[in-house]
Amino acid sequence: MCSAFYSCLSLQDDFISKLKDHLLAWLYQHKFNGDKQWFSHIQHSHSHFIDNLNYVIESKTFQVNYTSYDICHHQDFMQPGNGCTIMMLSREDRPQVHPFWYVQVL
Repeated sequence: MCSAFYSCLSLQDDFISKLKDHLLAWLYQHKFNGDKQWFSHIQHSHSHFIDNLNYVIESKTFQVNYTSYDICHHQDFMQPGNGCTIMMLSREDRPQVHPFWYVQVL
């Protein structure tokens, strides 16, 4: 096997590990700390992904529910691609951190 193959495996394992840490932090309702919450191998072994994340569904549109600045419930439909950007309140509370996160939906 070439070294690129092993490099891809380690990147995938690292991604899965970080994804499990992120999801477990939400499930256990830990306070947000910049995704710096780590869980043990035993805790990781209790969480499984269906079909090992090998099956990805590509959607043409998706719906987002949110609360607007005037505390009203709104919904938006988005299409991934150019021009589909999102701005949300940052959960970081350190000094001199930008108050918003910006995301482009791919």
